[in-house]
Amino acid sequence: MNLPSRSTLSRASTITLVTFLALGSVIWAFSNILGPILVWLVPTWRPTFYDLGIYGPYAVTKYISTNIEAPALSIPFWNDVCDDGRHILFTPKGSYVAQSGPTIMTPRGELIWMSSEYRNAMNLNIQTYKGDRYLTFWTGDKAATSGQGVYLMLDSSYTLQHTIQPHGATLHADLHEFQITSADTALLTIYDQTTITDGSMTFLNRPVTTGYLTESAFQEINITTGDLLFEWRASEHFSLNDSYYWAPLDGLRPSRPLDWFHINSLKKDSDGNYLVSSRHLHMVCCVSGKNGKVLWTLGGKKNDFRDLSDGRATNFQWQHDARWVDEASGTLTIYDNGDAGPVQTHSGHSRGIMLQLDVKAKTVKLLHEYVSMAATSSASQGSVQVLPDQHGEVGKGDVFVGWGHSAMFSEFTNDGALLCEWHFGPSWLDFPDFVASYRALKMEPWVGRPRTKPLAKVARGSRNLYVSWNGATEVKTWSLQATRYYGGQSGRGDEGEYEEIDVMQKQGFEDIFVLPHDFADYASIRVVALDVEGQLLAFSDTVRETEAGNGWLFGGSLLFTVVLILGFVLGSWIFYVKVVRKEELR
Repeated sequence: MNLPSRSTLSRASTITLVTFLALGSVIWAFSNILGPILVWLVPTWRPTFYDLGIYGPYAVTKYISTNIEAPALSIPFWNDVCDDGRHILFTPKGSYVAQSGPTIMTPRGELIWMSSEYRNAMNLNIQTYKGDRYLTFWTGDKAATSGQGVYLMLDSSYTLQHTIQPHGATLHADLHEFQITSADTALLTIYDQTTITDGSMTFLNRPVTTGYLTESAFQEINITTGDLLFEWRASEHFSLNDSYYWAPLDGLRPSRPLDWFHINSLKKDSDGNYLVSSRHLHMVCCVSGKNGKVLWTLGGKKNDFRDLSDGRATNFQWQHDARWVDEASGTLTIYDNGDAGPVQTHSGHSRGIMLQLDVKAKTVKLLHEYVSMAATSSASQGSVQVLPDQHGEVGKGDVFVGWGHSAMFSEFTNDGALLCEWHFGPSWLDFPDFVASYRALKMEPWVGRPRTKPLAKVARGSRNLYVSWNGATEVKTWSLQATRYYGGQSGRGDEGEYEEIDVMQKQGFEDIFVLPHDFADYASIRVVALDVEGQLLAFSDTVRETEAGNGWLFGGSLLFTVVLILGFVLGSWIFYVKVVRKEELR
C-alpha cells in the first residue's frame, strides 16, 4: 500500500486552506458588501437573502447609544392594514440568540423595548390586574419539555410588582401558561413528578413495577395572598392509554420521567369552567370549576364531538393555545402543530384553526384555517390570537399567529387570507433550538414610562449623536441642548445655562442628531425627551467628549474583507506558480 507523499499531503492541505479562505471571503464579502448593494438596488431580494441565512442564523440590529441587539425582522409579505398601532410581543430564544428576552416591536420592525436580564424568559403578555396593565412573562430553568420558575409582573415603569408561583413548597411555575382572570386571580400550569405502581406503564410489553411520570396540573391562586383556590391534576381524570406520545425509554428512571399528558394552555370561561389543552393527548377538554370533572373532550381518543368537516375539525395533533373566541357562538381557536419531531406522527404542516362547537348537540365544524406562506411545520410551541375588529366586535378581527419553533409570525384576515408575515430567523435554517419564540401576540399599544434616562452617545470619528430610550413610548420630540463656556473657548471659564441647539421628531428606537461643526467648543451636551405637549420627560447624562461607538464597524468589515480577498488571490497565484505549474512542466 503506497502512502501519499509529504508533498502531496502538503498540496492537499494548501488546497483545503485556500478553499476555506475562499469560501469565507466570498461569504463575508457577500454578507457585508455585495448583498447590501444588491438589496439596495433590488429591495425585494432582501427577504430571500434573509431566509437563506445570508445575514446569519439570527440577524440583529445594533445601536450606537446602547448595547442592545434587537432582532432584525424580515417582512416578506406586507399589507399596510397590519400597521394598526398595535405592538408585537414575543420572546426570541435559541442557541443563536445572544440577547434573548421579552421583546416589544412595532409592526414595521422598530424596537420599543427589550431586556436580556431575565434568563429564559418566555410567554410575554400584557394583562390587566386591578385596573392596571402589566407586562407578564415566565422566567426560570428550562427542563426537557417544561420549565421550573416563576411568573413576573412588571408595571409601566418596568418595575417588578408581583412574583407569582404555585401554592406548595416543592412546586414551580411552568412556562406554558399564566392567565389573570376577570376576578383578578391567577391561573398557572404546573409540571410535577409522580410515580405509578399500578402496572399500567409497560416496557417491552411487560408491566413496570414503578414508573416515573411528569404530572400535568394547574392551579388558580390569589395573587395577593398566594392562597390556593383550585387545583386539578391530569392523572386523576385520564390514563396513559389516552396518550399518543411515543417515548419507550421514558418513565423507567426518575431522571427521565414520561411526559404523557403535557398541559400547554389554560383559560377560565364565564361559567367558571376551565379550557385545557393536552398536547400529547391531541385533545382539548372542559374541566368543571366546581369538582374538576371533565365535562367534554374535543379531539383525541375520547373525542365527544361529531366532526361536520370530514375530520378536519378534530384531526389536530400536538396542538397549543386553545382559546375561546366567543363563548356565545361556540367559536374556538387552536394552534395545530401537526408535528412533534421525527419520531412522532405528523400531518405535514402547521396551521391555526377556528372551530365552531355546539356543546349541547356535540358537533364541531372547521370555520377557517391559517397557513403560513411556505406552509411551515413547527414541531413545538405556537399561538393563535383573534384581534378585535375596528368596531371592537369580538371574534371578527384579523387573526395573528405565532409559529413557535419556526421563527416567524403572521397576520390573516378572519377568513384566512394572509395579510402580513414577519421572520426573525432564516426559514431555511428552521432547526430545533436555533431561533424560536414560544408565543407571539399583537396587543393594544403598551405605554412605557421607564425610570431610566435616555442614552446619548457620539460615534467615534463623526458628528453624529445617537439617542435612544429603551421602553419609553411617550417621547414625541428630542431636544438637543448644550452649554457654552463664558470665556468663549473650550476649557476656559464657567459653564453657562443649557440652550437648545436642535430639535427633531422621534422617528425610531434610535435617532440621530448631526452636531454643528463647532460642537467641540461646547462645555457639555445633553438630549431632552419631550412628550406630545412639550413637557419634559427626562434628559440624558451629559456627553462631554466623543465616546466610542461602532461607527467604523462597516469600514473595519470592508477592510477585513478586502484583505481576505487579496490574500486569497495572492495565495492562489503563489500556489499555482510554485506547485501546479511545476507539476505541469515535469
